[in-house]
Amino acid sequence: MSHIILPLKVEFIKLFRKSNVLFLLVLAYLYLTPISTLLQETKTISNALELYTQSQISLSIISLLVMAIFFTNSIGNDFVEGSYRKLIAIGLNKKEYIIGKLLLTLLFSTLIFGMNLSLYLILGITKLDTSLSMLSSHLTVALVLNQILSLFTAGVFGFLFIAVFRNRVVGLVFFPLWLSIEFTFRLMEYHSEIKILTTFSPGNALFNLYNTLNIEFIPLIIVVTTCILFITIIYQNLKHRDEKSQQLQ
Repeated sequence: MSHIILPLKVEFIKLFRKSNVLFLLVLAYLYLTPISTLLQETKTISNALELYTQSQISLSIISLLVMAIFFTNSIGNDFVEGSYRKLIAIGLNKKEYIIGKLLLTLLFSTLIFGMNLSLYLILGITKLDTSLSMLSSHLTVALVLNQILSLFTAGVFGFLFIAVFRNRVVGLVFFPLWLSIEFTFRLMEYHSEIKILTTFSPGNALFNLYNTLNIEFIPLIIVVTTCILFITIIYQNLKHRDEKSQQLQ
């Protein structure tokens, strides 16, 4: 049990370093942008299902982006400031380091899901004058798992980028550009019956699963496979770099 508790404890301590706190404030500001847009759109919404669909579409892109760039910045700090090597030096192994990051990613995914859900419920109660039970009727176990898994994989993508390239600044530029490119894929295939890029590209797969209300195997399999692949690459990359560093010593 200690191999789980210790890495998570370390991650919580590092979470409150100055660079992370400042970055969280910036992300909070970015998060307010789609909320203000959503408040305007609720004026024309008349039922709970329409509100939920619109709120999740509006929040999904920024939520996925926040997960990716936060962990790009947070894990990038470990390598820029030397925290990673210090943790390894005091006895934390690579598996424990990765477990700690993944647990923190899962907690953040759950937190963002909770924030989005709370916003939907508040808007439903205040704008539509709808009961909590009616608003909750659209929530399913599949929906909760779909959104948390999508957010988790977006965070893992940020981890992957740093594990491979070790460049925080490039990562912070890459992810907004990456989402823009994948949005272009949707425009390219908007009128097409065959949507290969829209279905299989990582960002679109996350967006598709996030906005899926029930179990749909294609987006689920794509995201699960992508997540496992990312974690495998992260572990192998850290292992290879550490072995290379030991040989040089």
